Amino acid sequence: YDLQEVKTVRFIELKTVDNTSAPRELRLESSGGTCDEYTLVASLFPVQSAAWQRFVLDNITRSRLWKLSVIENFGNSEAITISGVRFVQAKEISPYIIDNPKSAILSPGPDPNSQQQVELCCKASGLPQPTYQWLKNGVPLQGETSHVINVCI
Repeated sequence: YDLQEVKTVRFIELKTVDNTSAPRELRLESSGGTCDEYTLVASLFPVQSAAWQRFVLDNITRSRLWKLSVIENFGNSEAITISGVRFVQAKEISPYIIDNPKSAILSPGPDPNSQQQVELCCKASGLPQPTYQWLKNGVPLQGETSHVINVCI
């Protein structure tokens, strides 16, 4: 599926007709730009036939190109038919932390007055994309608006 432009997708809605005796897996993949390189976004297992079902994607995905495939679709006698697909674009998603800063344990050097440098990293996601501001003792650090900060201790 080509959405004609990059969209931020949070849900996919499918309408399927399932003539199989066992559940089949549907794989949803997205591409960052080329038709040759797709990444698995979700494995979906429709449970209702001929009804719209909404699947929440674990991760918010920004893509223009999407591929939906049925795993082990055996043919006309036992097959899943995808009769409708809707991509539901996310308008706003509250920020959430992907990667918290890790603790750093420093051992004192031979000179008690020497400083050591520590890198802290915090990654967040959301829509719109969250901004960063590092604080020290509750006070914003001027110019520290990246997801990474190097501090001297």
